Amino acid sequence: MKLSKSEKKRLRREQHLEKLQSKTAATKDPTKTTLKSLFDLKRFLVSNIPFILLLVLISAAAFSYSLSGDFVTADDVPGYVENPQVRDLPGSLKSGVIQKIVFALNYALFKNNPIPLHIYSLTIHLLNVIFVFVISYMMFGKKISAISTLLFSIHPTVVESVAWISGMNYLHQTVFLNSMMLMYLLYKNSRNVKYLYLSILFFILPIFVLQPTLIMTFPLIIIVMDQVVLKRNIDLRSLKEYILFILSGTAFFFYYLKSATEGRVSSLQSEYGLDPTQATPWLNRLPYTFYKTILLLIFPKNLSIFHEGEAISLG
Repeated sequence: MKLSKSEKKRLRREQHLEKLQSKTAATKDPTKTTLKSLFDLKRFLVSNIPFILLLVLISAAAFSYSLSGDFVTADDVPGYVENPQVRDLPGSLKSGVIQKIVFALNYALFKNNPIPLHIYSLTIHLLNVIFVFVISYMMFGKKISAISTLLFSIHPTVVESVAWISGMNYLHQTVFLNSMMLMYLLYKNSRNVKYLYLSILFFILPIFVLQPTLIMTFPLIIIVMDQVVLKRNIDLRSLKEYILFILSGTAFFFYYLKSATEGRVSSLQSEYGLDPTQATPWLNRLPYTFYKTILLLIFPKNLSIFHEGEAISLG
């Protein structure tokens, strides 16, 4: 029996779909369970308590040396020891900025004792380790998540944010970034719009309680995760989801970046005696910044408090 052109086309399409389904079934991680709700998340955490405890013990052991660290010259002394705002607990609480509140509470309770601050930073790092385990599991499966989380938990480049007291704001930013990604993944798995709104909330909230410029990268991270990792096609629905992040990020850019840049320039001049006008222009630094970031992630050698590189000139 001779098939018509339309029937042949339909048959080829069905055969193609069967191949895709068989390929997906062959490559699917049999240990991976789709997490669609906070209840699923709780059940996953409970079922993986032994491995989570192992991660906590390894991380705590790796960073236990930091608990005896003192305040360092770079930012800790001017930012905590000599900072009058640290002694103003009501004013710090009123500001709503997390790091200011943590510093003021520590001074009110322990004065210039850095140990509680180190314990706090290590605790936040352990929380981020658990976040990374869950998020990487939802994207890649249990085997990859176990390896990647172990690497993250003790990676040398994490030392700065964990051991350096003034670097705890990086830990706070990571908590909000992980919360945003986790809620977005729950939304992707369940299509429950409340998780999308929670994801946006965890993007907007740190604008007020942290005020870091790193937040502007959050929308880009969501888009890259969606398109590269989850391999989702761009359509009208995805554009509607992205626009909420992009609009919030754009508003933050115009609201905060200018004042933050001016404040940083003033700080470099008054506290460290540096001349920002002699620094390599930002656009010239980008290639080196990307190169150095990748290099440190893959081969973390010769770590330093600064990785400025040599001066770069277009002339």
